[in-house]
Amino acid sequence: MSVGSICCAITATLNFEDLRFPERSTRARKSVIGPRLGLFRALRIKFVPNLHFWVCRSAPTFRRIGKLSRNNTHSPLRVLAAFAAVIVTAVGVLGQSKLLTTVHYGDRIEIDVLGSFEFDWRGGLNPEGFLDGFDRAEGQIFALCKTEDEIADEVAKLYSRFLREPKVTVRIIDTSGRPNVFLTGGVRNATRFRLMRSVTLQELLVLSGGLTEFASGDVTIFRRPDTSCEQGGNGPERQPRTIRVKISDLLAGDANANPAILTGDIIDVNEAFPIYVIGGITRPGRQLFRAELSLSRAVAAAGGLDKNGVASQVVIYRREGGASSVIEADLEQIGQGSAADIELKPYDVIDIGIRGRERRQFPPVVDGSGSPPVPREQLPLRVID
Repeated sequence: MSVGSICCAITATLNFEDLRFPERSTRARKSVIGPRLGLFRALRIKFVPNLHFWVCRSAPTFRRIGKLSRNNTHSPLRVLAAFAAVIVTAVGVLGQSKLLTTVHYGDRIEIDVLGSFEFDWRGGLNPEGFLDGFDRAEGQIFALCKTEDEIADEVAKLYSRFLREPKVTVRIIDTSGRPNVFLTGGVRNATRFRLMRSVTLQELLVLSGGLTEFASGDVTIFRRPDTSCEQGGNGPERQPRTIRVKISDLLAGDANANPAILTGDIIDVNEAFPIYVIGGITRPGRQLFRAELSLSRAVAAAGGLDKNGVASQVVIYRREGGASSVIEADLEQIGQGSAADIELKPYDVIDIGIRGRERRQFPPVVDGSGSPPVPREQLPLRVID
């Protein structure tokens, strides 16, 4: 549905006679009705220079707004709200149009010369960003991250060496080959996304079903230099980027924590590392390690010791790299302040002693396997259009 059609629908809504000014207020409102069309022009020029293109078909309908009769008058707030809706919609369509008319890797491009089949061409890009196999004229056309009109101008300039005033049209006919966006990690549904319009991190997180309990609170976005047009065409200045976002900032409404997502981005919602509390504890099992976590806090989070737990017999089994270590601790001394609390590390196994049980001779075996990760290329695909 075009924005012009939306404008017509909004303007038609304005012409209902359900909200009128009283007859006695005609003079007072005359100064408001007159400049309505002028207000539209001012907003178009100041904020959305190309808005006129989208609403040109609705121009006769908009002129009617400035000529409302006394008996068919509407609230100025209603008119302004309608104009605001038109502007917001047009901005969204313009953003989508720019994404779809800018050439990316994986696009299929068609060149059409008016009145000449001989010089028509269809193909894609080579790894350097030039039209791959373009042999209709001497010279190469660099097309990566250029718009259809920019490429058409360059092709026309090349053809003008042997054609008189060539009329060239360039269209992107297939965008399905563009790199997908991958969203994995601590989300309910890891997904591949094919972008057909502009989108933000927050929108993709919502579309993936939201965060899981395993999310650590951080998001990492890896952006390759050859999959999007953020840094323009190819060149030595194009470098990979890593964007880190805190979910707390995103939830607080920080605009910097909700970046635009580009084609080829790899988004990882970082997951918390586990630790394990077993033995004489009320709720034995896995806990999630999100920040600095001490031994006493981990025991408290697991419900504390049960009736058979021995606070003075605590053993921490730790594996770092290829080495294993055993750390003994006494919760009673820690609680009294006579011993320092121990900072835990990811994958630590805390074994609380049980009254009447002998000390373990070997480290315990815990089940920390979980579901095997699905390869990114096999994730379900969702098209954002």
